[in-house]
Formats: sequence, structure tokens, C-alpha cells
Amino acid sequence: MVYIEVNNGLIRTFGRLWALFSTISYNLEKDGWGTRYPVTIINFCDYGIVNVEDLEKFSQELEEIHEELKKLKLTDIVLDYNDLTNRLNFDKDPELKNVGLLEYFKKNSEDADLIEYLKIAIEFATRANCPIKIVTNDCPYAIIVGEYIFEDDGKIVEFLATIKHKLENETNAKYPTILNKFALNSQVDPEDLNSFENELKALESEFKKLKVKDLHFSLEDKTQTPTFEEDPEYAEENIMEYFTTDIISTLLSACKQAKELNASIHIAERNF
Repeated sequence: MVYIEVNNGLIRTFGRLWALFSTISYNLEKDGWGTRYPVTIINFCDYGIVNVEDLEKFSQELEEIHEELKKLKLTDIVLDYNDLTNRLNFDKDPELKNVGLLEYFKKNSEDADLIEYLKIAIEFATRANCPIKIVTNDCPYAIIVGEYIFEDDGKIVEFLATIKHKLENETNAKYPTILNKFALNSQVDPEDLNSFENELKALESEFKKLKVKDLHFSLEDKTQTPTFEEDPEYAEENIMEYFTTDIISTLLSACKQAKELNASIHIAERNF
């Protein structure tokens, strides 16, 4: 699956970015790939990144592209710029020929199209003063805020289980929002975001003092811990060596985003 990344948050693209770029260039760039819209086609599509200094130009190009694509029909779509024989089949449903092109780039008829999502990404990137990237990811879990996906490198369960079994006080709960709302119910609602953020900040220094040998793999079963017969030295490494991303920073970013959107944060299995 392909996503648009902004400040550690990911926007779902439902797999049609290449078709979008192919359609843009084939229909709107008479002189060839990237000649009219270099930031969109060369920077974003080819190199997978638009840096901060190019965000305004990227926005301008998308505004123009959006207006141009509104004039086209679904019959103008190009699925693959490098293979023009790969076309949609209209024989089974000829009425599709009259559908607007941008409908193809929506998840459903009520949803925004991909270019509108890119515009949202530019707004967030501008506010955060950070680049926009194209990334791929196959992690089994995701942290969701609205239409944004915050990466947890697939190890959110281990993170929460370690907090529960190593750091939580059973008689005087220190992290009730993290463990009762987020871990057990897989969701933190807007009214609980402040306490969630405060608990994460209080947790950070304590969690980062742990070692890999302190890991737990299950919220329900305290006995599920790692073994280190083949690599005993790894057991003594800092616990953050186990996580490929700084999960606490990721959750704090998600919390900030949720506050801006007045949205919930929830954990979901990555089945999209």
C-alpha cells in the first residue's frame, strides 16, 4: 500500500497515485513527462518527496491540475504512462464513459479525490514546516486520526504490554488513559486527549530507561517475554533499539493532530 507522509502522519491513497500521475502527464503535459508540472511529476512522483521550499509551487500546480482534470471524462484516464495498452474496460458498463475523471480517484462518491487529499497534506506540511513524502508500508497495525495514519512500526502491542507489566502500578494507576482507553478500548476520544498526552510525556523518560529484556509481547499474558539464547548481549540493549520508530514521539504527533481535528485516536488492524 502507498501513502502520503506528512510529519510522521500518513494519508491513505488507495493505490491509485501512479494512475493519477500518468493521467496528469499524458493529458496535460504536451511536451512530455514533467515538463509542465515539474514539482508534481518529477519531485513528488519520481523522487517521492516535495521539500518545504517547493510546497507553494506544488500547491499552485495542483490547483491548476485539479481544474484541468475536472474537464476530462473517465475515458481519458491513463492507468500506466509506460504501458498505454493498460486501459479501463468500458464494454461491460458503457455509461461509465460519461463519468467524470476525478470520480476514479475517490474512495467513494462522497469522499474527497486524491488531489484534494494532497492539498490537505500541503496545508499540514506548511504548518509543520516539513516535507511531503510518498512511502510504502506493510505493518499489521496503524494508529488512525481521521484520514491520517500514524506509524507504530507494527509493535504497538509490545509497547502497551511493556507499560502494563513493567511500569504500571496495580494499586495506584499511573497511566489509566493509555492502558484503559487506548490499550483496552483501542481508542482515545477528544475529551481524553489532554490526559493521554500528559501520560505519554510522563512515561517517556521512564520507558526509555528500560532494556530489551524488559519487553512483553502480550497484554493478557505476562509470561510472554523474549528469549535471548542466541544473542544475550541484545538483551542488555536499550529498549528503543527494538522499535524502528520512536513510538512515543509518534503518539505525541498523533495526539497533536487529533487535537487540531477534534478527532479520536484509535488502533486499527491494517486491512486497507
